[in-house]
Amino acid sequence: MSTVDQLRQDIVNGFYNPRERLVEVDLVERYGATRSAVRAALLELTSEGLVERELNRGARIRALTVKEAIEIAEARRELEALCARLAAERATDEERTALGRLVTVMQKAVADGDIATYMSSNATFHTSILAMSRHNVAAKILTQLGNLNFNRHFPMAFASRHPTVSMHEHERIADAIIRSDTAEAEAAMHDHLTSLITVLLAQDDGAAERPAGA
Repeated sequence: MSTVDQLRQDIVNGFYNPRERLVEVDLVERYGATRSAVRAALLELTSEGLVERELNRGARIRALTVKEAIEIAEARRELEALCARLAAERATDEERTALGRLVTVMQKAVADGDIATYMSSNATFHTSILAMSRHNVAAKILTQLGNLNFNRHFPMAFASRHPTVSMHEHERIADAIIRSDTAEAEAAMHDHLTSLITVLLAQDDGAAERPAGA
């Protein structure tokens, strides 16, 4: 795996915190890379919006504003609604069965209060629907938006949503896809992301331009 792929993966997986400094000598040691490879990686990740560079201050993990998080969720809402509709149309029988099993895992996680498993399964739920849609352009855009990982920037927005409420939304989406109900799958996914936007708006509290951790 290249240096940029390793660093991107660590950023997406939350190894680094928003606004955390990225010191070149530390990155060279961590990834066993040359200094030029690290610099190239930082430049590429800056272009992707994961890193920001300041004159005479080096690089750090870019912190999203609430406004940016809302705009990301709005873009995801339209694309994921499209993907849910296409998944209901294009998914194989095996994929529909696997989605049903995943929902069962999520239901057990909610019943057990296992938030870690629920959040992990939630990510798999969305990526599975994306795969079922077979829409390459949407996949590319949603992957880049997902890499921004705004749940790391605004954890309270996600913690404030009771898992039972979110679970019902996932059940509705999965049921529509499994039944090949394209219109309902699209509407269910649209409503699901709208509820997240509503929570993010509540987190704003008049400070939409303030970065996380500022």
